[in-house]
Amino acid sequence: MIANSSTSRTPATPPSPTVIVVDDDEALREALSSLFRSVGLRVELYGSAAELLKAKPPAAPRCLVLDIPCRASAASTSSRRSPARR
Repeated sequence: MIANSSTSRTPATPPSPTVIVVDDDEALREALSSLFRSVGLRVELYGSAAELLKAKPPAAPRCLVLDIPCRASAASTSSRRSPARR
């Protein structure tokens, strides 16, 4: 069997990993963006979870950095305590 050179394909370059930063503090978003880009990562910035949900997610592997208010974290932690500890 003779291989047809027109059917051989060059493997596509995989998309670079993307870090998604969601935070309502613009200065913090920009600082994190600068940090991640300094090590060669792509970064997408969003000011809210709603903004992120409206966007089309990247096709590349990704990491999500999400701002969760301390108040909510403390409340969710205390609600998961066993009844014996309350």
